[in-house]
Amino acid sequence: MVLYPRTVLASLLLFAACGGGQRSVSPFDIAPDLPVAEVTTDGSQEHRAPGDAADAAASEVQEIPLDGWMAEALDGSFDLGVETSSDLAGDGISELADVGCEPVNAAAVDLQRVLAGDGSVTLAALVARPGGGYIIAANTDASTLTWDGQGLAGTDCPGPNGCSDALVVWLDELLQVEATRRLGGEGTERLLALAMDEDGRVLAAGTTDSPQLVLGAFVLPGAGQQDGFAVAFDPAGEVIWARRSGGSLDDAWNAIAPDGLGGAVVGGWFESASLELGGSTLNGQDDNCILLECGDLMLAGIGGSGEVLWARAMGGNQGERFVSLHAGAGAFNAVGSFGSWGLDLGGDVIPMQETICGPMFGCSDIFAGSYSATGEHVWSKGFGGDLLDVALAGAPAPDGGLLLVGEFSSSSLDLGGGLLVNSGDHESFVARFNAQGTHQWSLQADAFLQVAASGPGDKTIVMGLQTPYQTGFADCLSPNVSGVRFLAGSIDGDGVLALHRAFGMVDGLARVGGLAVSDATLAAGVTFQGELTLPGATSVSASDDAVSLFLMPASLTVPESI
Repeated sequence: MVLYPRTVLASLLLFAACGGGQRSVSPFDIAPDLPVAEVTTDGSQEHRAPGDAADAAASEVQEIPLDGWMAEALDGSFDLGVETSSDLAGDGISELADVGCEPVNAAAVDLQRVLAGDGSVTLAALVARPGGGYIIAANTDASTLTWDGQGLAGTDCPGPNGCSDALVVWLDELLQVEATRRLGGEGTERLLALAMDEDGRVLAAGTTDSPQLVLGAFVLPGAGQQDGFAVAFDPAGEVIWARRSGGSLDDAWNAIAPDGLGGAVVGGWFESASLELGGSTLNGQDDNCILLECGDLMLAGIGGSGEVLWARAMGGNQGERFVSLHAGAGAFNAVGSFGSWGLDLGGDVIPMQETICGPMFGCSDIFAGSYSATGEHVWSKGFGGDLLDVALAGAPAPDGGLLLVGEFSSSSLDLGGGLLVNSGDHESFVARFNAQGTHQWSLQADAFLQVAASGPGDKTIVMGLQTPYQTGFADCLSPNVSGVRFLAGSIDGDGVLALHRAFGMVDGLARVGGLAVSDATLAAGVTFQGELTLPGATSVSASDDAVSLFLMPASLTVPESI
């Protein structure tokens, strides 16, 4: 694990040593399922889209006391560090006194299960099943895996050609395993996206560099250094279809959503000069890829039998990456980050807003867009400031809209509802847009928000991590601890943070990798190293990366006894 002072983190996000004369690493070298951010401790601000006179007072900036933490993950590794040095003190204590100190203990978790092994296990995604229960996607290099300390049948590494594989696990409402599938070849397979349709079909997308990947009855030969692949499973876990696509360089599929007809829309990127996909040739637009990361965007429609229905490429002169794709109101909404001077998503070219960037420093702004069921552009827009701004996650919002979680190091960022002003070095935000892409609200926090999901009653649930390293802030935590704590917040339909809770502790490393809200239950998935303690659950420890799944009330309500 490497701990980086916050004063140099911006440079580390822009470039990092790769060794051996390789090119500098841009923000897009960071694994898309391991977000990168660092935030401070100065409080947060909330902005809403302007409304009528009755809403005017509510649209004013509201200070909310949220503490912060730092995380760093480079090039697929799980190096997440916590910065606790005194220079992060800020003025959060005075802001806390202004607002008042509510209890921030969460209700005890209802249930916890742990997925571990004799190697690394990291969570890629978590989704809720329509009839109850959950599906998770994970990545592992372990030869054997356990679920709550017991052997997990059917998941041993087939060997002897390597164990860097992907894993899909079907769970019931009590997080008991119903089925598992380990996906692997001679090389490395990683799942980056997971989705489920209303009929219980599971859709997964990721990357592989194996010369040949066998998924059920489908034998998928390799095309380049790294290819993208997608697979569909029936409710019993049997493979319905599988596809693989790649060019001569590194390509990946890292976003997927059901099309409502038994097929899917997949999104990804390709560094290859061209990509053959279902009879279509997608040509890249990158023209300066010596020092900066390359990669154009691709979207494709896949039919219920795995046939390619349509495909399109988008991009600019540098690199672009999706982080999320989901079905909206008769369309598919996507969010991601881009480093090109101008990004063509099918509408007006989106200009790069960052002003301090170049071959040795890179650039990054945020984009959001929507596409029809046949891949036609509906709307798109970009967001950015004078420094690095990155999309970390996306999720569907009610009425076909979208939720966007991100991080900005720019001095300010306008998502459509007024300026979010950076009071430190890096801050997080969550924003909601309707089906037409119109900003509804955005909330800023000096904490690391990592995932979001729509909850009951038009609420949005966000989750991330915080570190209580301010002495005065300790009065708001019980018991007073110095490790990483989980942070959950509930935001109402008007964008007002109704409550937030800090709970549990990790004496080590942690990242929230999945969040699903159904009825009154919140399910969360966390990758961790070290000792993990959740209220109401037995402490667990892992010397290598492991996954904790837990259930808790979606209301985040604190019992009267606390």
